This record gives sequence, structure tokens and C-alpha cells, in this order.
Amino acid sequence: MTEALDLIGRMAARLLTAKLDADAGDRGAARFVIQGLANDEVVAIITAIQANDALAARLDITLPRHVFEGMADVPATLLTDLAATELRHADCSREGRLMVLTDDSQQQSVAQVQKIDADALLDDVLAPSWIDEASAGLSLDEAHRSQWIAAFRALIRIDRVGLRQTAAFLSSVRSELAEGATLPHAHGHSLLTIGLPRHRRLFDDIPPQKLTWMSLWKARFESHWSRQNFMAKRDLKQIPLPRSLLREKLSPLEEILAPEIYAALDDYIQAPDGVSDNTIKLFEHDWADLAPFFDEAQKADKRRIGAETHEFYQVRSDLVTAAELDYLDEFRERRPLANPAKQIQDEEFYASHADEMREDPRLSALWERFIYGQKVECRDFLDGLVQCLRRTYQPLDAHKRVLVVRAQETGQSRFLGLNHEICTYFAGRYAGLSSAFDGLIRFEGVDAFNYPNFADAIAKDKRRNALATSKRARQLNFRVWLEGEGPLAAASRTAEIKLVWEGDLKTVGLTYPSDLGRLRENSAKTPLIECAAKQARARSRGAGPNLQDVSTLEPAGARDRGAFVPKSRPQSLTKDWKLQVQGLIDLELLSAEGGKRLLEAYATFETAYKLAIEEITYLGFVADSVAVQANAYSALLHAILDADLPALGLRPRFASRYVHRRGRAATQGPASSERVRRRVVLALDNTPAAMSASSTGRRWREALSKRLSSPSFLERQPTHFTEPGWSLFLASCVRMLAEPLGGP
Repeated sequence: MTEALDLIGRMAARLLTAKLDADAGDRGAARFVIQGLANDEVVAIITAIQANDALAARLDITLPRHVFEGMADVPATLLTDLAATELRHADCSREGRLMVLTDDSQQQSVAQVQKIDADALLDDVLAPSWIDEASAGLSLDEAHRSQWIAAFRALIRIDRVGLRQTAAFLSSVRSELAEGATLPHAHGHSLLTIGLPRHRRLFDDIPPQKLTWMSLWKARFESHWSRQNFMAKRDLKQIPLPRSLLREKLSPLEEILAPEIYAALDDYIQAPDGVSDNTIKLFEHDWADLAPFFDEAQKADKRRIGAETHEFYQVRSDLVTAAELDYLDEFRERRPLANPAKQIQDEEFYASHADEMREDPRLSALWERFIYGQKVECRDFLDGLVQCLRRTYQPLDAHKRVLVVRAQETGQSRFLGLNHEICTYFAGRYAGLSSAFDGLIRFEGVDAFNYPNFADAIAKDKRRNALATSKRARQLNFRVWLEGEGPLAAASRTAEIKLVWEGDLKTVGLTYPSDLGRLRENSAKTPLIECAAKQARARSRGAGPNLQDVSTLEPAGARDRGAFVPKSRPQSLTKDWKLQVQGLIDLELLSAEGGKRLLEAYATFETAYKLAIEEITYLGFVADSVAVQANAYSALLHAILDADLPALGLRPRFASRYVHRRGRAATQGPASSERVRRRVVLALDNTPAAMSASSTGRRWREALSKRLSSPSFLERQPTHFTEPGWSLFLASCVRMLAEPLGGP
């Protein structure tokens, strides 16, 4: 076991002891759940608990057998086949029970259980405990302890380092202190463990009497963080550094730099673009020795985007038309500024030539920044993630890569000024996303996924402004980067991309979570109920409903616009179905046996649909039941087509009238209008087919897995990788069929 894992285990054991002591006066056993940690980190925690006889006697440890059976250092007596849902309520003879959740499938059932996760372990108040554990065996006086705590708090506050890297950093600092280094030098030397260039003198300018000032440590960390880009052969603006430029900057420094530094820089320049062993190895040397070279490399290049593009196509003239060559001449000559204004023809040119420009990573990055801006803004979170993936991707020698998504709204207090409906929609729409892409996308501190669990708690805060409608109140912010796993994990991370997701209060889809809730629980006792909406009075003749504008619709049986499932007096489609089938039997248009088959097929579908509605609320599109209900729906349609109805046109009319109503909302003219407009049928996201189509997360996951491990990633046409969103279902199908990710 590594020193970092051992430190994580001991720190978790210390935290559990403190929590048990705090709950000592309470009746009943305390419940804890380890969540969001790697399996070896879980094993490290269990090992630390077992090594502490007093703590081991107080805890009932339960590990899922299907995950931990056969692992070293895991006693068979700790394994269980019971789910966390059952363990939470089962009797416990000890002071507390420790459970482990390895995915999000049971997250809702343990929402109120005390969590032992990365956020809990890296809580700011635990900084002294971390330092006490890390410094065990060192002769550390109180003054140096206080300084180390201040430095560690600064690192936690920056919130850019994961649990494993944090533990590795502390272990490295401890080793340096044991060798006699000063505290500032130990921190500077250990920076490589958190993916930053080693810089022994980074903290030297902090006056000795101010080494307990957390803000000063934090400022030095942040000032150095952008230099992480150099490890990926990019400049401070995240633009790739071309090999020719680096070679040009290195040559004049041959007599100035030490031979070993010059040789390491030469290997760095020859290394492939992106992160590799040679690019990381360079930064084992101290930044003070490397700074002269990178200061020169960072100086502004006289060439601009127009000039670089013109030069690129001078040797590829067969790829552009004569008109496009004239456009490039004009771009170079008339818009020579570093940040030229974007025009329509720029977007057209980029759309036509984006793929071939990827041959030059620097030129591709310049154009992406020029066309898209310095951050990714999206309304569809999945689409935003893939845009970030396209921009951060670089060839990498590591066997596997992970897209890391870290939220900036971490902690309940960060949600006080955010709109309640927007947060509720995000949590409902993207439920289960973490499980769907487990091992491919790592979500860190995305409390927005769990917003419904703490919405009531923050509602009592006098600072809460749940009805805020400003742009900032409708946005969630993330930092996204790509990193390898294994030995390169710390240093192989790419430059960060800022991702901004924004919700729209005017769109119909905002009521999706509340509609699901009314489908689950209503007086009809079935999720198969009539959905409807009325068209609002339009200002212009012939205007119809607009899914991007809730003001064009008036809900049926509910006050909030955009809701299609009625709050009161829902009409049961199940009851209607049974009456119609019995009516056909009474009219002798359908045999009793045929009627029985239709009722059984419908009952099977209803059961499957009900389970899917339940699970999609908590698991999202990854739920297996979503595909099951679609198959049951298909079987119901076939049962109708196979029924012994005598009239040729009766079966399709029957199916259309009594089956396809599930998940549809027929709009009617405004109540005050004398002329009823043409009816428009909206296919909602709770149609069986739409639910099945939006469950393509497995297809996306498979494609993403292949591409993250393939050096040819993104060599094809740019992908959009989006879910259906809130367009009409037919348009959703068109988008999904056009999506190339499922192809070979």
C-alpha cells in the first residue's frame, strides 16, 4: 500500500472515530456510507479501521461481496449480499454501521446517511487532523504545525486537487521535511505530485512571520497553476506551442543553460504534442532552471491567426477553392490584429475546414478559441461536456483517460442565490449521469446532482433567493480537463476549460421533474394518465405552440405553464382502456380470449412503465427499466395488430386512439377563443419511445470509452453527442439517427 493510501485510510478512521464520539449520546446506531472513492481507497480505510482495535469494535463493516470478494486485505467476514437500502434499516448491535456505495443506483436511499467521501475528508475544518496524521513521527513544533496547516488549507480552498493527489502531496512534503528541508522548500519540491512544475523557491517570498497566513500560500499556489499548461506543451493561454517555435527559442540559450537542462529541454521539444513521459520528466528539474526558456517561448509571436492559416494552406492549396484563397488573403491583410472581430465567413470557413486544420494543433486551438470563445456555454450539459472533450483532447501514452468535471458550486451555501426551478430541472434531467459514465467521466463536487436532497434545508436560510431570474442565478459553472490514469495521473492533466450550463425559464422542459412526480403519485393510481395543454391566445394569426416559450401554452389542471400532467382529477388511460376493450367484446368485435390477451399485454406494459418512471427519477437514462418498458410497449402494439378485430381499419384506429395517447399532450385552442385552432400533438419525454431513445447513454458510453483510449480520437467529423433535449420527438429522432457515435 502506498503512503498516500495509508494516509487516506488513517484520516478516514480518525474522522469516523470523531463522528461516533459526537453521536455517543444518540439512541440507535449511527449509519455511515463510503461513497465516490476508488476500491483501493476503500480497502485502505477498512485496513486502517481493522488496525485500530477500539474503532473496529465500535463499527459493523459491510462491503458488497460482488465488488470486494477476493481482494487482498479484505476479510470474508465483512462481505455481504445485502443492498445498502436494506442495511440502512437493518438492526445493528454496534455503535455504528459502515456501508459502501460503489455506484449511484442506491444513492437516493442513503441520502440522509452520513457520507465518508472526498468532500467530507477534504473539509477545511479537518486540516489540523490531516497535518497531525501526516506529521506522525516528525519532531514538529507548534509554530511549524500552524504554518503547515495554513499551507494545506490554502490547497483545499483552491479546490483543484483530488483526494489521492492531496494525500500524495502531504506524504511528499513529509518526506522532504524528514530530510531536513524547510517547510516552504518542502512544498515547492512536492508540487509535481499535484501536477505542477517543481518550484522549490515558490513560497520563499512569504515573510517568516506571515507563514501562518493562508491567503499568502493560496496566492502563490494560484500564481503557479497556469504553468501547468507547459506540461502539455501549451502556453499560458492554452494554445499549443509549435515545435518550430520552441526550437527557435532554445537555440540562443545553449550557452546559458546547464547541459542537463538543455538536454532535457531538447527531449521535451522532440516529444509528441500533449503529455508524455518526456514532457513530464522535464519538470523534475526546478522551475528556476527552466524559467529562462519558457519566458522566451511565451513571448508573443508576431504571426496572427490570419497569417498562420494562410501559411498552412499555402502548401495545401488543393484543399481550398479560389474564393477561399481570396478570403485568406483578405483575412491576413485586412485583419492583422491578435484578436480580430469574427465575421460570418469565418464561421463558414471553419465549418468546412475544421478537420484538416487539426493536423496543426496550435492552429486548430487558435480557430476554436476564435470561433467559440474562451469558455464553453451550453443549454445541453452533455453537449457541453463533449465540446470540452474536443478542446482538451491530446494524444497521450497512458492506457486510459478520464474526463474530470469539477463543479464550482460546491457546498449548499453556493446555491442560495440560484433559481430553484433551474436547479431542480438540472438534478432531474441529468440524474444518473455519474453512474452512466463511471470510469470515463469523473464528476467532482457536483452538488447540483443532489439538489433536491438539500433544497428544503437551504430554503430556511434568510439569504435564499429561490425566485432569482438573473443570468447568474440560472447558471452552473464547471472546470473540465482530461487526465490519464496510473503514474501519469497527476502530471498528465490537460489545461482546464470553463464550462457554463445555463437553464432557460421560458422553455417547456423546465417542468420535467414535477411532471415525473405527478406521474408517480396521483389520484388515478397509475402513471398512464391523460396529458394535455391549452394554447394560449396568440398575438398573430396562425401562431402555434412554441416549446421554447411557455407563454404559448396553458397547462391543463395546473397553474405553472409548461406542465402537461394535471395536478388534480387526472383521467386514467388504464380505466379507459379496460372499458374500450370490454366494449369491443360486448359488440362482438373482439373475442373474449383476444380481449384477455390485450388486457394482459397492457398490464405488463403498465407495470414496466411504472417502474421506469420511478427509476428514471433517480437513475436517469441509465436505468435498465427504460428499455424494458419500451419492449413492453412494442409487445402491446403487436398484440393489437394480432388481435382478431374484423374491420381492416379498426386496429390502427384503435391503437392510435387508445395506445398512442400515452405520453402525448394534445393542445386545444385558447378557452376564450371562438374558433378552435388546428390541434397540435406534442410528443413528451415520457412517451415510451422517447424514454427509450433518451436511454442511449450506454451507446454513448461505449463510444466514448473507445475514443478516450484511441489515438485517432476526433479524427472523424465533429460529433454533437447530445440527448434529445426539448425538441419535438421526431426532431429528436433525426438528431439521434444522425449521431455517428454509435457507428463503427
